[in-house]
Amino acid sequence: MAPSLSPAILTLFAVVGSAANVGPSQTKESRNVVPTTPNALAIWLATNIVNTSNIPEGMANLAKQRVVVNLYTSNSLDPERIYTNDSSSLLASSFNKSHPCKICVHRTNGDTQPGSCCYALKDAFLTMAQVNMFLVDWSTMDIENIELNDVFTVAAVGEAVAALVDVLRDNGANTSAVTLIGDNQGAQIAAKASEKTLSPRGILWGIDVQGVDYDGTPTKPRFNRNAAGYTAAIHTTMYPGTSEAVAMRDIFVNYGSVQPGCMSALSVKAKECSSCYACDLLVFSILNPQSPVTSIIQPDNTSMQGVQRITTSAPQARQHVRSCPSLVIPGFVLTPVRNN
Repeated sequence: MAPSLSPAILTLFAVVGSAANVGPSQTKESRNVVPTTPNALAIWLATNIVNTSNIPEGMANLAKQRVVVNLYTSNSLDPERIYTNDSSSLLASSFNKSHPCKICVHRTNGDTQPGSCCYALKDAFLTMAQVNMFLVDWSTMDIENIELNDVFTVAAVGEAVAALVDVLRDNGANTSAVTLIGDNQGAQIAAKASEKTLSPRGILWGIDVQGVDYDGTPTKPRFNRNAAGYTAAIHTTMYPGTSEAVAMRDIFVNYGSVQPGCMSALSVKAKECSSCYACDLLVFSILNPQSPVTSIIQPDNTSMQGVQRITTSAPQARQHVRSCPSLVIPGFVLTPVRNN
């Protein structure tokens, strides 16, 4: 049965209007038209889109126009809008090519506003060092249908983030000092961008890397150990995260079970709470370099590899993440962390 698509999604496909390469039986004209009716679109998707690297050019161009990138530095704590397809906005900003670049990509149904994971990471990095902190807000491209989101949005937004990295490189940034950080589905976007522009250099961190619609599909482009010069991932759920090792270094926290302070595993909100625990741990480790948590996670150590399993027994810095405060047991207690 063909999927039922909302008018907003149909409008979006009508706007982008350029298809990917397809089989020889189709004419050039048919390849360049994206259908707008649900039945025709379902057939078109099945015929034309074999993986997320095969996207309509129009969709990628639309992402470059609609994705919002804000730069924060120690010299400008107010956001500075950066455009991914030209250098003038970067040159007019407080960007410093001698400082490391950090790029954060949020999850589905997320943003980069105060209270979000990316915003918390921005505050943490700028508290501890001189960096160029870029927050990528792709909420205007977010499609509710997860399959279509994977097919189109992840790849298209990945192209926009890759264009940002290209602009940074063209203006003197050291790509070996570029770190891409993706939260859940944002990790798949970050990996797409990293493979296109950073690999075999740069650093890629995945925060509870999305496994939904990726696990069990080895041929599908996804977050992987070779997507950058160094790759690492913190796993706190098996859904919407993954139980698979996907990076050079994988940190599994509490065996992917319900995380400390979260509600019953049967609750959808509990999964969100457990998923954002990965971000809490990374933020905490950046701000507290001497803590037991940091001694395990070591976000600046690119020599550590393999699978690590750690156990924590209390919430960490939950106030940083928007979806978590009302879900977590009150209190902030740092308890010992141990390897298993």
